Amino acid sequence: MVEMALALALLASFFFSSRDISVRKSLVKADLYSTLVITLLFAIPISGAIALLTGEIWQLATLDPIVIELFAIVGILQFVLARGLYYAGIGILGASRAIAVAKMDSALAVLLAVLFIGEGINLLIALSVIVVMAGVFLVSLSESSGQQKEGTAMMRRKFFRGLMYLILTAITSAVVPLLIRVGLLESGVPVLGAFIANSFALMVLAPFLLVGRFRNRLLGLDRNSIKLITFSSIFATSGQLAKFMALGLAPVIFVAPVLNANILITFCLAYLFIRRQELVNSKVIVGGLMVVVGITILALVE
Repeated sequence: MVEMALALALLASFFFSSRDISVRKSLVKADLYSTLVITLLFAIPISGAIALLTGEIWQLATLDPIVIELFAIVGILQFVLARGLYYAGIGILGASRAIAVAKMDSALAVLLAVLFIGEGINLLIALSVIVVMAGVFLVSLSESSGQQKEGTAMMRRKFFRGLMYLILTAITSAVVPLLIRVGLLESGVPVLGAFIANSFALMVLAPFLLVGRFRNRLLGLDRNSIKLITFSSIFATSGQLAKFMALGLAPVIFVAPVLNANILITFCLAYLFIRRQELVNSKVIVGGLMVVVGITILALVE
């Protein structure tokens, strides 16, 4: 089960990294609200169809209301608040730097899991978290090439606004794995949990379509923006499903640090596809290697 959880968490990291690169490119023309709505419109039928194929959908009527409430809160926190803040941060600071700052959530998630749901921690887990977060800190010192071209005052204002978004993302995202883990320990339905979470998130965002400016933004997207958002939606949905399943098999203190792999994957994809917007320098390389070492240490835990 630990090996499967590790594979799923790494797969989720790859999907999340692919999502981040697609979002970075799509936000050049598309707005944040349209991106969030389209992502959910893809996530709900995909997760619902998989829940039907696995038979989990039939357990919806018998789920404890508290479990449904937990997944509903996950949807609002993760898919509306945290995702909105994170995408806004990507639009300001770029995918590489944004992921480095936002990944503080893994250390916070481990701490909260130990304090509030009684998950144990040993020397290897503690060491892996320390190494991973040291790598994150080093990478966060690296600037994107786009920022270096801007004026100093404007760069500072944008930097602090983006940094605020990403710190709030990390705090919000740190709570989510705990809620997912508790919900899955009670129900054992990871795909159905993702379906419920996405559905409640769309319920929160849908009423804004009654406002003309939000509706016009969504309907006014060009073909290229829709294509990029579609790719990011597929990647985001796949990553969330893998994350839910990983948390159904292993504790938060194991899964959360492994998800840091998407830092290194994001840097690699950014270098390949958006090199002009994302600066990959020695700090990025060394910090990324530290993340890999931390994850390798974690993989030794049985």
